[in-house]
Amino acid sequence: MLKTFILVLLFCVSEIVYSNNIKLTHPYLSPLDSSKYDVKIIFNGQRPGKPPLRFNYVNLVMKNNYSSPKWFLFPYWGDDTLKTDGVFGNHGMPDFNNIEGKEYYDSLISYKFVEIRFVADYSGDCFIAFYLPGNMYLEIVNYIIESWKDIPDMEVWEVDSLLVNGETPLNEWLPYDVLSSSRGTVKELFNDTRDNEINLNWDYKNSCPRTDLPTEKIKYIQSKGVKKYRVKMERDSIHND
Repeated sequence: MLKTFILVLLFCVSEIVYSNNIKLTHPYLSPLDSSKYDVKIIFNGQRPGKPPLRFNYVNLVMKNNYSSPKWFLFPYWGDDTLKTDGVFGNHGMPDFNNIEGKEYYDSLISYKFVEIRFVADYSGDCFIAFYLPGNMYLEIVNYIIESWKDIPDMEVWEVDSLLVNGETPLNEWLPYDVLSSSRGTVKELFNDTRDNEINLNWDYKNSCPRTDLPTEKIKYIQSKGVKKYRVKMERDSIHND
């Protein structure tokens, strides 16, 4: 009995230490919600593009405390918003499936994450998504968010499922694994050589697009089980290292 009590106590202490180390808090969420999921965006700097385009370098932190995987959705442009009704259409380009899948990894730590981009003809239908396993923490160092103006905060959605044409889950529709690694930090994300980037739509062996990509045309992607909130762009740092 005493041994069991000590093990439980040690587990609780380790979880408290872990939570304190990553300092995940959210000013826009109620205590009930913030115990379930969290996102932090820490601004590191900005590089100008062709005016008025800006490239914002941030530390992007996502935490999924649920036992099941969740999608985390962001606007394609940081100063934009996501489609209010949660149905992302492919109106003007029905003959082209606008799904871009890219994998990034940290070779020193063996962590990886997958970024999914849905590119549509209307900016409000575009989104960037990450599929996180249950009980997962992921920090992406120097992630780039593009915007047309400075962004004090961003809209973020947590989504149970994304359904292609309202039927097939996107993670099952694609021929490659979109689930990110378990808990970890991916550093040096966008280096000059991009040697840590893998285009998941490309067949590197034959130097051509993958032949196992679905032939079904995407008319729209529907989100189910959505929780919406806004995340303030912070100016401090989570870690001192």
